[in-house]
Amino acid sequence: IGGSSTQGLTTSNNVTVLDGTTNQVMATIPTTHAVLGIALDDSTGKVYAAGGGGGVGNVSVIDPTINQVVASFRVVLPGALNGVVDVALDPGLRRLFLVVQADHALVGAFEGVEVVDADTGAVISKLGINYPPQGSYVFRAIVNPSTHQVFLSDLGSGNVTVIDGNTVTVVAVVAAGSGSVGLALDAGSGVVYVANPSDGTVSCVGPVKVPAISPGGVVNSGSFNQNQPPAPASIGSLFGINLAI
Repeated sequence: IGGSSTQGLTTSNNVTVLDGTTNQVMATIPTTHAVLGIALDDSTGKVYAAGGGGGVGNVSVIDPTINQVVASFRVVLPGALNGVVDVALDPGLRRLFLVVQADHALVGAFEGVEVVDADTGAVISKLGINYPPQGSYVFRAIVNPSTHQVFLSDLGSGNVTVIDGNTVTVVAVVAAGSGSVGLALDAGSGVVYVANPSDGTVSCVGPVKVPAISPGGVVNSGSFNQNQPPAPASIGSLFGINLAI
């Protein structure tokens, strides 16, 4: 944030602010809950730190100019054992997308995203995700603010679910790799990079055009192995992009 970065620490319920130039700790901001996901609002400069369990999601709103929590939201989740593991923000829609994991020992437990008003904390909608027979294990989310599409990685199925942030409906499902976890967006091209640690690959998911692409379609995706250079046909717009996942 202005030359610094912010990271949540789940064991201490703190958010640590680092100077991006010196890699030194600038501040430690206490919250009242575990922090598993962080989203930055470029338009206001505020930081949203999210986490929680036991059927409750917590979001702390941090003002980085004073390094303090200035507001907090408490969201009751669909299931008593649900927890929030990540958060993504659409600054244009003023919506937070909370990634909600289930207790996987419970058959039929809710897994997916809860959509919350970024200014009031009011629940707007929710969307369940399930990919049998593997089952879902939603993990991370990222928003393309230009298209208002939300990309949701799934550790269980290896899919990336693309959600229309306006309607909160699925517009595409991309088979990304084995154990899809980390996500990074190249804002210039709209390509989302997906880290698949189970098979050691990174997949490239292209922008989804609606309604030309229907749910279940693979969208301009390619992948490369960390130990083997990609084929020219799959490397796409990788050249010239300085990106870490």
